[in-house]
Amino acid sequence: MDYPESTERAWALARSTLALMEKHRIAPSPKNFAVWYLYFSGREPELVRTLDKLMDGDHELTDEVNDEAYRRFLSSEDDSAALEDTTQRIRAELDKVLGLVASAGAGAADCAGRAGNGVATPADRPGLSGQIGWIRWNDAGS
Repeated sequence: MDYPESTERAWALARSTLALMEKHRIAPSPKNFAVWYLYFSGREPELVRTLDKLMDGDHELTDEVNDEAYRRFLSSEDDSAALEDTTQRIRAELDKVLGLVASAGAGAADCAGRAGNGVATPADRPGLSGQIGWIRWNDAGS
């Protein structure tokens, strides 16, 4: 997440963040600080509404509340899960395609082998007896 605030504004937000965290006895961990910094920045209106409701209702701002706010507004875990799911589906489809390509390649090789066995040059069939033998062999394979 980008923090577009000027240095002066960032310090003001940091002081407000730390004061509120101290007032509500919220541990000053990096994740908690990120949640409350974002709250004071006002860049996530839904986060502001959610935390305001909790504070207005005199709810305790527990580690679980902070963890959920972090997960919901700052974490990319949901994006990571979606990406992992998509990656797995792509791999499965790619495996299918590679299987089809391998089967087609084997079939083509088999066909080419049979075609190669049936194509003879005059050197392969000298004389009339060679020609007759080739015709009999070719008819037997049909």
